[in-house]
Amino acid sequence: DGIAYLDVSSENLDGGSLAEIIFVDQILYTLINSFDEIKSVQFTLDGKIADTLMGNLETGIPLTVDGDDK
Repeated sequence: DGIAYLDVSSENLDGGSLAEIIFVDQILYTLINSFDEIKSVQFTLDGKIADTLMGNLETGIPLTVDGDDK
């Protein structure tokens, strides 16, 4: 299915919208551009799909680098 699952710990995870966008975007670009088989990334927080990681960016669905979330 081309989806990589990445679990993030909520411990010490905080920041505003810019910090969250940079954090998520860097992971997306690294994984999707490094591995041909990865087309999108589904973030989980402490092992569970969460609507957001830091309260700002929608992460409840798999994300892509071009904004074409699937």
